[in-house]
Amino acid sequence: MGAAGAEAWVPDRPTLPRLRAAVQECRGRRLAWPEDPPVDAPPAWVLATTHPSAVLRARDQRQAAYDGLVADLRLAVGWLSR
Repeated sequence: MGAAGAEAWVPDRPTLPRLRAAVQECRGRRLAWPEDPPVDAPPAWVLATTHPSAVLRARDQRQAAYDGLVADLRLAVGWLSR
């Protein structure tokens, strides 16, 4: 998830660099569907990372951006594999 997704799910709205490299618990949210009563969503886990297109736009720091994205994806795989 990127910055926009993190803003929607993480209540204290920390910056994306603070969220990276750690799986965060999202507290359940109230989902309002049109013409339906609100529904409590179960807790979820999220991992914030940069969008892959950000790697392509990072001209001078492309390798560092790529390495960061790969590290985040490896963390996700490891977390899901437990």
